[in-house]
Amino acid sequence: MGMNEIIEKCTGRLECTFVSSLNSDEYYIAHTDAVGGFLSEDKEPLSQIVFAKNIIDDDRAMAAAFCRELISLKEPVSDDFALRENRYKIEFRIILDDMVRWVRLTCMVYCGDDNNPESIVGRMHFMTPSEIMKVRALQIHGVGKSQADYLEDIRALIDSCGAQRVVLVQFDIVNFKYINTQYSEKEGNEVLDYVSRKLDEMCGDSCVHFRMSADIFLVAAVFNGMSDVERIVYNIENDISECDGIRLRYAFGVYIAEDKSVSVRTMCDCASMAR
Repeated sequence: MGMNEIIEKCTGRLECTFVSSLNSDEYYIAHTDAVGGFLSEDKEPLSQIVFAKNIIDDDRAMAAAFCRELISLKEPVSDDFALRENRYKIEFRIILDDMVRWVRLTCMVYCGDDNNPESIVGRMHFMTPSEIMKVRALQIHGVGKSQADYLEDIRALIDSCGAQRVVLVQFDIVNFKYINTQYSEKEGNEVLDYVSRKLDEMCGDSCVHFRMSADIFLVAAVFNGMSDVERIVYNIENDISECDGIRLRYAFGVYIAEDKSVSVRTMCDCASMAR
């Protein structure tokens, strides 16, 4: 199998792609612009990652260990393995143009006729916000996620969207205490569960959303213009307008994250004050 065939098997979109020999100094690398020039065409790619200085401190040792382990692969692998199942994947953060970007590196082992590893075939791309949020969800252990976990999800969304901004839409149920008093606390809890389920359907992987406390909810999404805010508010008011015959009305507060250095908790406080 030639280099171009290997690349074609690995690539489903514009990604930085490479093949590194385990038995010589030979390598092939293409589309380095797909990761903003993080990798150079002048050096073997896995070694570049090992010694990269613009990987953030929290991720640098992990990324280096991952690549060193691949470089050191020498043992034969199972029959009919070459370029099929054994994929090695890692996500880490880099600094480019003073911004934090998440990248995903996926590598596969290409073996010769004797089943000895001969090459590492890799691809790397900037992760989308939905990919980042899925990774964050997989990192959470236990049944539920804490508010701190969701705040980290929002930070990941902010860090992933480059020059774009993120909008936080916070809302509460008007006269929710009346629902608890007039109907029952059980009915009130069912209303809260209903709103959460509807937000799951509405947001999917494109937004971060959670219940902050009591009847206060928050939705965070990439901001392209006021039409995005209007759409979120419209969908909530129209698609989550009634539960078990109880009419639901909401009060909204909106905060657009202009300064990404501000803590997410402070951003949430600003959205609360706007509400």
